[in-house]
Amino acid sequence: RARAFPLPPPPLNMNRTTHRLTKNIVDGAFGSAIHKNVREVADFSSEIKRDCANEFLKKLPKDALLMFPDLDEFFDAPSKDVERILKKYGAVLGHMVDRVSDDWALRKTTKTPLWLQYPRRCAATAERFHGANTKWMLVPQSIRFATAHHIQSEIRVPPSLPFSHYRFTERSLTLLKKKRDLYRQRGISRNRTEGRAHIYDVVLSHIAEGALSTTFRRKVRCGTTCNT
Repeated sequence: RARAFPLPPPPLNMNRTTHRLTKNIVDGAFGSAIHKNVREVADFSSEIKRDCANEFLKKLPKDALLMFPDLDEFFDAPSKDVERILKKYGAVLGHMVDRVSDDWALRKTTKTPLWLQYPRRCAATAERFHGANTKWMLVPQSIRFATAHHIQSEIRVPPSLPFSHYRFTERSLTLLKKKRDLYRQRGISRNRTEGRAHIYDVVLSHIAEGALSTTFRRKVRCGTTCNT
């Protein structure tokens, strides 16, 4: 069972390419069940994502598990490790491994396997951007989320498993600016400083001329590349 939440403001504008693509994806995935499984939101936020996950958890069977990654998060940790952690702790925690192209450019995705398009495996989200880089990959039905990254239930915290985070693609610059501006405007409307807007400013400061900056390349810690 699944739920999808298209981000363009309703109603979808078929004169816009992104809206047409959204409609094609949603229609292909849900068909006649679209009204039961799809919710359109005019003003997306992490709080909406959290609340929808909690609402969905309440509807699941008691023995069910929930997985809800963002579109750029691939929970690709080895299945044997996921099964081992799940059996011992009852839930699986992951940490992001930021995937980057071999020449550090923000490249357009193609039909080539993603891990070959972005072979560099780097620790950027937490170490360079000071953002939350952990995510619960699998949780039981009894769990409730406090945020998209944290739960409010008391459980024994397992060691985290790595998963791929494809943040740095051709569309990254536009999307980062849109999210930064959205959080900044939300802070203004609520007469407060919105810390999440600052995180996106930090990320944007490391992008220059369609690629990750020289400073970023020099300071980021990366593991072995993924070429197979």
